[in-house]
Amino acid sequence: MNLAKRMAYLKKRDGLTTEMLSQRSGVAAGTLNKLLNGATRRPALETMERVARAFGVPVRYFTDAAVLGTEFEVGAYVEEQGMFAISARERDMLEMLRELSTYERDFFTKTLETMYEMRAEHREGGPTRELFCYLPSFPMDSAVSIGTMTAQRIRVRDCPAAREADFAVAMWSAALEPLYPQGAVLGVRRGRALHGEIGVFALGEASYVRRLYQARGLCRLDTINRSVSNVTVRAGDVLRCIGVVTGVLQADTGIELP
Repeated sequence: MNLAKRMAYLKKRDGLTTEMLSQRSGVAAGTLNKLLNGATRRPALETMERVARAFGVPVRYFTDAAVLGTEFEVGAYVEEQGMFAISARERDMLEMLRELSTYERDFFTKTLETMYEMRAEHREGGPTRELFCYLPSFPMDSAVSIGTMTAQRIRVRDCPAAREADFAVAMWSAALEPLYPQGAVLGVRRGRALHGEIGVFALGEASYVRRLYQARGLCRLDTINRSVSNVTVRAGDVLRCIGVVTGVLQADTGIELP
C-alpha cells in the first residue's frame, strides 16, 4: 500500500494544496508533508481518520489496496463483499439503470453479461469474431420499434466489414434490396452517417436501416427498393444515427427473422 501515492492522487483530484488540506482536515501541514513524502509509514489512526474525512473516502482506502483502487471517486458497500470503489461514470450508470423498467433492466443485464462472456472468449487474430446481432422480436415490414429489438450472439467470418463493425443487425425489411436483401446480416460501426451513407437510424421510437439524404435543406431516410417509401425527417423530429453499415457479414449460424 503506497500511502503517499494515494494522498497525492486525492490532492490532485480535489485540487488542494497541502495548506488547504491542513485547514480542511485539522492535521498540521508538517504532518501531512511527512505523509506525502513517505517519511511517516505508520501514521496514527486519528490522523488518517481526519485525512479520510477531508477527502470523503473511507479509512480503508489507505489500508486495503486490493479492494479499493487508487483512483477512488465513490465508495459502494455490498453485503458479504464490503466496500469497493467505483468511478463517477459508473455511479452515473447505476443511476440510469435505476430509471429503467424491469424489462429494460433485465435486457441491459443480459446484454452486459453476454458482452463479458464474449470478451473472455475473444481470440485475437482468429478467422472469426463474435458480435451482437440485433433483430426485431416480431415481423415488421419497414420500421422497427426500438423497444422490441432483441439481441442474439453470433460468430461471423473474418473480413474487413466484420473487423470494422461494433455490432450487427439483421436486415428486417426489403427497403435496400437488391443491395442488402431482407435477412442479410449487416455489420455496423458506431458513429454518425454522412450524406449518402447507409446507416441504422432511430426516428422517434422507430428504427430504420436506410441511406441518409441530407442536402438542400432536406433530410430523408431513403430506400433503394422503389416499392418501399422513403421517410422524410420533418422539423421537430428527433433523428439519431446509431451507426454506419460496414457491409454484409457471413454468419456461421443462421439468423432467422420472425
